[in-house]
Amino acid sequence: MNIFIDTEFTDLPGEGSHSELIAIGIYCEDGSTYYGCLSDFNHDHLSDFVKEHVLPLLPEGQSRVTYEEMSREVSAFLKDKEITSVWATYPTLEQLHNMYPSSTDIHAIYRDYADWDFKLLLKLLGSNPLSLPKKCENIALLISELEPENVPENLVEHDALQDAIWNFKVWEAASGKACT
Repeated sequence: MNIFIDTEFTDLPGEGSHSELIAIGIYCEDGSTYYGCLSDFNHDHLSDFVKEHVLPLLPEGQSRVTYEEMSREVSAFLKDKEITSVWATYPTLEQLHNMYPSSTDIHAIYRDYADWDFKLLLKLLGSNPLSLPKKCENIALLISELEPENVPENLVEHDALQDAIWNFKVWEAASGKACT
């Protein structure tokens, strides 16, 4: 089964960054979903972008969980699934140039951090014994194969579950499985 993920995090990853998980959305090919938002992430490391575009979309209070609770929940959610591929949207080199304007080695940033969603998922699962693929597949490559009018619209960007569902819709359109 394919699973599609997206995360929201405190700041862009990179050297000297304190990028931490805030929320994760998982959409499975069978239609099951998981969404979790942390109650215990460090607010001191929030970028201005996250404050403006991500925080307003997060649930309040009781619907948030601790990192340990989220780790257990995600592990339990994925435990019985036979996962063949994990998909996430990697930033393009052009997007990375815009995100890291002073960097001289965008290719190194891409190599080290493009699959940040997957790395945050693996870190969240920690020592939980799940058999996940060793690498994450890049939805952006599928987008480049589609005609612009066939790329599904993402109605709520920066909401981890909605972005994970959008990843699925792109995969579905690219693989010819989309319902018309």
